[in-house]
This record gives sequence, structure tokens and C-alpha cells, in this order.
Amino acid sequence: MTAQQAKDILLPIPEEDFIMGDYTDDEKCCARGYLDKHFTGDPCGYSKEVSDLNIDIRMTLETSIENVNDNKPNNPYEEATPKQRVMHLLNDAIAAGL
Repeated sequence: MTAQQAKDILLPIPEEDFIMGDYTDDEKCCARGYLDKHFTGDPCGYSKEVSDLNIDIRMTLETSIENVNDNKPNNPYEEATPKQRVMHLLNDAIAAGL
């Protein structure tokens, strides 16, 4: 999966439906949970497509979808919501050719 494909999956999801700290609360998900759910049907399921993109993001941008979503201390993105931060990350990943 490319960063553009991830962005296309997440873009239609309302901003208020992104959560932090868990893959899912049985109604809403974090960005990684929504991406895994797209490929496996389960927000806690393992998706090779998502994992491969996340590895590329770690290697290139030195962060991860989870760190940015959850606003971890080493997260360089300062937007107010998880969706805004993850969209910024994905735009950077697209610009980096991921």
C-alpha cells in the first residue's frame, strides 16, 4: 500500500471518529485500526500492507502511524487531532515517494 492509498482510505472518515491509545473502542478506531480494518475486516487484525507502509514511514520519516496518531513525545506533528496529524504524516510520506 502506498501513502496515497492510506490517505484515500482515511480521508472519508470523520475527524471525530479517530481515537487515541487503542486500535478500537468497538465503534471508532485509530488510524492504524481503520487501515487494518480495511484490509482484514478487523481493526486489531494484522495487515501486511499497513505494516509494510509503516516500516517505510519509520525508515524514511523516523516516526510511525501509531506515534503520530497518539501524539507520542517523539511525534513531530502538532495538529490538534489524530486525523489532522496522520494526514500531515501521509502527505509527507507521499512527498517522500512512499
